[in-house]
Amino acid sequence: MDFSHSLIFLTSNLGSQEMTKLVSGGLGYTSGPRQDDEEVDKKIYRTAMEAARRKFSPEFMNRIDKVVVFRTLKQEHLEKILDIELGRVQERIMSSAANRQFVFDCTPSAREFLLQEGTDSPFGGR
Repeated sequence: MDFSHSLIFLTSNLGSQEMTKLVSGGLGYTSGPRQDDEEVDKKIYRTAMEAARRKFSPEFMNRIDKVVVFRTLKQEHLEKILDIELGRVQERIMSSAANRQFVFDCTPSAREFLLQEGTDSPFGGR
C-alpha cells in the first residue's frame, strides 16, 4: 500500500491577520463599502501565499500541487447557506414523525437574527 493514489489536504489560517486588514470587517460577511471583490480576492490569495512561503521551506512548498484560498463570503452567499440549513431542518421535521408534521418557516427578522448571530466578522462565516 502506498500514497500514489491519495489526496492529502492541509488547512491553515496562515496570513489571516493580514487578510483581515484587507477586508473591512474581516474575512467573511462585510456590511460596509467594499472594494472590487475580484481585486480583494487576488490580494487575499497573494497574502496567503506569502504567509505560507514565510512559514514553510521552499522544498515543502514545491511539493504542494494545489493551493486553494477561499474567497470572501458576501451577504447573498450567507443567505443561500441559511436557506440550505433551514431546508435541512424542515427535512428533519418531516422525517421525524409522520403523524405530527408541520412546516417550519422563518420571518425575515428571524432570518436576519440567524445570519447576524451565525456569523463572526473577524473569523468569517461560521
